[in-house]
Amino acid sequence: MISIFRRAKKAIHDHRLRRQVPSVSVGTDFAWPAGAAGAVSLTYDDGIANHFQHVAPALSAAGLRGTFYAHVMSEDFRNNTDSWRAVTARGHELGNHTVFHPCRANPGITRDFDLRGYTEKRWCAEIELANWILGQVDNQTERTFGNTCWDNWLGPDENRICLEQLAARYFPAARGERNDLPVNPRSFNRYNLGTRSADGEKFSTLQDAIESAVSRGEWLIFTMHGVGQGTNSLFIADAEHRALIDWLAANRQRIWTAPVVEVSKYLLNSI
Repeated sequence: MISIFRRAKKAIHDHRLRRQVPSVSVGTDFAWPAGAAGAVSLTYDDGIANHFQHVAPALSAAGLRGTFYAHVMSEDFRNNTDSWRAVTARGHELGNHTVFHPCRANPGITRDFDLRGYTEKRWCAEIELANWILGQVDNQTERTFGNTCWDNWLGPDENRICLEQLAARYFPAARGERNDLPVNPRSFNRYNLGTRSADGEKFSTLQDAIESAVSRGEWLIFTMHGVGQGTNSLFIADAEHRALIDWLAANRQRIWTAPVVEVSKYLLNSI
């Protein structure tokens, strides 16, 4: 009898961990700040040198701020903390991208860092360590999570744990999975916001996606890795990126461009 009770209790606990976080909605009187029609967040993954050498200065020069999701064991992060500190001093967000960048069944991932082999305890310990390290750099206590490889689950396929439940312990929001869709303020999952990849895209395509989202009062989160050929195996061409940020700067009154942590907190304060 006791063993049956314990198994039932464990099943309830496991179900709670596996389930996804329900969507929430802003109030009926919601409006974007300063009369903007919609919002955009530019996010850059993996904490590569290109980000503090080129990307952050280009954004700052255009009067824009982005989110940089850096996994803290990368050499470009560990060896350049002063440069990253300067990035955050200009108002850019330094987001959590884990310590070792684990992914789920990714062809390039080793077995040791495959999320199918991660436990809840291991993932949480890695997140806590990354948050502590990032805090030593930017002196911030609040940031968002950028899912590595856009993965949203850990553990074996037959008993997966949804990262949304775990991310809720540490972050106001998480970028979540790649779905190539904007965030609808009327129904959104704060721990799986959704994102569109901009790597390899033309400015005209990105502009059309933004205009479509803004026409509906939505928020589009872009994910990029390198900016310029040779900066990363995944990258957006420098000229296309330059055209994007110049256009966003010229349309700043109509389109609010801000870090993920800032936009997500604005939405959450409007619920």
